[in-house]
Amino acid sequence: MLPAYEGDTGEPLWQRSLASQAIGIAYIRAGAGGYRYQEGSEAVVLDGQYFDNYDLDAAVSALGACINAALNTHAELQQDETNLNLTVLQLAEMALVCAFHDWLGIEQENLPVIAGKALATVTGCDEAVAVKMTQYLEALRASY
Repeated sequence: MLPAYEGDTGEPLWQRSLASQAIGIAYIRAGAGGYRYQEGSEAVVLDGQYFDNYDLDAAVSALGACINAALNTHAELQQDETNLNLTVLQLAEMALVCAFHDWLGIEQENLPVIAGKALATVTGCDEAVAVKMTQYLEALRASY
């Protein structure tokens, strides 16, 4: 799904890049075993770029603004809200928040609610995508 979104030239490049980086950073955190505070590890490195808690907070805010813009566009044009743009943005936001809730000041108890919101998003997607995302989100819920 992400490669298709990254190639969607109908959406702004910065927005596609933001979603891609958010998912990449969350993937790095998951690959490191999730939350584990390590002395001196105050940033995550993705493609030679350093992301600290301030960068992550800004990314979550920007993703929220992009989601609002997409929802407004869909409402104005009376379009279905299950398109690739909105789905990827919402999943990128969820991935970043769940991966870095500790850095963002979000209580762990709120993560199932966040994951549930993302799960509701994927229900309108292509069936194969929805099944895969449901599996990921259920695994995330089980880990908390």
